[in-house]
Amino acid sequence: MSMNRMLERIWRVLMAGVLVVSPSQGAPPGSSGPAPGPEPSRLLEQARQANPERYRFALARGARIGYTRDGSTFYLLWTPPGRGADRSPGPVIATLHGHASYAFDELFLWHRQAAARGIGILALQWWKGRGERFQDYLLPREIYRALDDALREAGVRSGQVMLHGFSRGSANSYAVTAIDRQTRNNYFALVVANAGKPGRDFPDNVDLERGRFGPRPLTGTNWVLYCGMHDPNPDRAGCQGMAEVVVVTHDHRALDVFDRYRR
Repeated sequence: MSMNRMLERIWRVLMAGVLVVSPSQGAPPGSSGPAPGPEPSRLLEQARQANPERYRFALARGARIGYTRDGSTFYLLWTPPGRGADRSPGPVIATLHGHASYAFDELFLWHRQAAARGIGILALQWWKGRGERFQDYLLPREIYRALDDALREAGVRSGQVMLHGFSRGSANSYAVTAIDRQTRNNYFALVVANAGKPGRDFPDNVDLERGRFGPRPLTGTNWVLYCGMHDPNPDRAGCQGMAEVVVVTHDHRALDVFDRYRR
C-alpha cells in the first residue's frame, strides 16, 4: 500500500467522529497549563537551538505550548484555524517523536497533511533532552498522563484521537495504548506504530508482555504498522522487527497484533 493510500484510510477513520476543542482559560497567549519551570524552559531553548526553523514554524502557525502537570516538560497543540468551542473541529493526532528528538519535529512533519484535512496535532516532548537510557524519557504511564491532561483541557472526547509513535515513540505506543484501555478513556480510534516494535527497555512494555495488564489488554483497538525495507536497524525498527508484531493489511485487531508478537 502506498503512503498516500494509507494516509487516506487513516483520515477516513479519524473523520468518522467529531471532537470539541475549547480554548484554555486564563493561560498566557500561546501557552497553557502550569507556568513553565526550569526543565521545560531548558527543553524549549534546546529544541529552538536544535532546529530554529521548525521552532519558528510551529509558533508562526499558532501552535500553543502547554506544560505538563508536574512541570517537567511541554507539549505543542495546534488546531486548524477558526476551530473552537462554537464550531465543529476535526480530530487530533497525538504524536510521540523518536529518540533524541523534539515535539517541534513531529508538528512540522505532520502539519501539511493534517492542515489539509482539518485535523489538529498534539505533540508531546517526552525525551528529557539528555541521555539515551529509558530513565531519560517519560515512561509510558507518564506519557499517558501528559496526553490525558492535554486532551481533557482541549475538550477531546473518546475515540477522536490517532496515536502515532515514531521509532522509540512507536516502541512505547503499545503500552500507552494498553493504559488508555485500562483507564477506559478510550481516546485512541487508531494507533500508527511507525518503525518500532515494543521496546523491552521500558518497564510498562515488560508488564504488557508478561500479562500484567490482563490477558487481552489491547482488545478493541485498531492498528497500522509501518516500516522501511532499508531501515538501518532492521531487527528493531525495520520490517524484520515489525514483522514480529504482525503484518497488518486491513482491519487486524490489536489482540492479534500482540499475540503474534508474544509468540
